[in-house]
Amino acid sequence: MSEPQVIVVGAGPVGQSAALLLARWGVQVLVLDRRPGRGSGGSRSICQQRDVLDIWAAAGAGKVAEEGLAWTTARTYHRDRELFSWTFEREGPLPPCVNISQARTEQILDEVIAAQPLVEVRWGHEVTGLDQDDSGVTVHCGQRLLRAPYVLVCAGARAQAVRASLGVSFTGHSFEDQFLICDIKADLPGWENERRFYFDPVWNPGRQVLIHPCPGARTGSTGRSRRTSSPRKLIFPEKSGKS
Repeated sequence: MSEPQVIVVGAGPVGQSAALLLARWGVQVLVLDRRPGRGSGGSRSICQQRDVLDIWAAAGAGKVAEEGLAWTTARTYHRDRELFSWTFEREGPLPPCVNISQARTEQILDEVIAAQPLVEVRWGHEVTGLDQDDSGVTVHCGQRLLRAPYVLVCAGARAQAVRASLGVSFTGHSFEDQFLICDIKADLPGWENERRFYFDPVWNPGRQVLIHPCPGARTGSTGRSRRTSSPRKLIFPEKSGKS
């Protein structure tokens, strides 16, 4: 690879997307990530909206929308009573949103990047600082120095050293509640295309449970649940036919 015109810090979905979009305009891109390689991970960020799907389709990753599960109805409950629901209307070639694991999204983007000669990804490159001058940016990776006219930082909340070198903060607050995220396989007849949010359900009192269908289970859906407060066994209603 020749000298990059842009260095992207972070090989998550944001960094991957940025690199592919820059390559569309003929820009040579080098992507750096501190991890030794792509981890298997869990679902993590699973719900992708139409505007994001449109960007990925333009970048050559239309497979994300094709493989994702397009849920259509959102239902909200308090205990065992449904409070309200709403339904998406599909307009245009892409669904309003799809559910697909972040791990699979990253795999698809990696495949597109591998076929793009203008993008190179280097793992095991932790960026510890940035120095800017009139002609570009010097990127510090431990004892290694890299140089490019521009740097785009897409490294997420853990990139404290990079932000500190730029004088950029990451202000905000965190919830004190604890969340348990589960990827499960379950037979949930009638739930295949519905997102369900339960507040204080009778089968898991004192908790909040958010269930999203995902591709890959026997019924074409995987339950994804979150609940607050201290960790304990997650219980589903008997009618769910859990497995």
